Amino acid sequence: STERLYPVGALLLDSKRRLWATADDGLCCIDLASSHLREVRSNYEYFNTKKATADSTLSDRINCIVETSDGTVWLGSKGGGIYRVIATSGGSFRFVDYGTECGISDNSIYGIAEDTEGNLWLSTGNGLSVFDPLTGTGRGYFKADGLPGNQFYWNAYCRGRDGTLWFG
Repeated sequence: STERLYPVGALLLDSKRRLWATADDGLCCIDLASSHLREVRSNYEYFNTKKATADSTLSDRINCIVETSDGTVWLGSKGGGIYRVIATSGGSFRFVDYGTECGISDNSIYGIAEDTEGNLWLSTGNGLSVFDPLTGTGRGYFKADGLPGNQFYWNAYCRGRDGTLWFG
């Protein structure tokens, strides 16, 4: 067989019953609410994230996915910053990107966690950033600010029950 298997990098089942899955070269969104899994029929959309042209809308790889308390899905990428996923009236999606030009410390995002104020904390390859989705601006924190180091690791993050954010 010439089929290639793609390892899944991140999964998210959002509040609208959409299953988001990342692979090396793409992002898949399966609408479980309208799919008929027993009949092996699913409604899904696939987004190729390999940059074929300079005006591609997504980065090469999506590292992490999170749904915030307001129902927004956010993607963290390898080299493209973060993306806000916006549903279009036609039932598809568009992606709005934010990166270092907005104050984020690095465009390689390894983890996204929402704090109790609705800010996004981003672990990166160069520090920890806080991003305000309302203003579209961020601020980076580094070893000089008291972090033990500037390098964080893929998918080493979580929010505790008490709201404490943890990053590895």
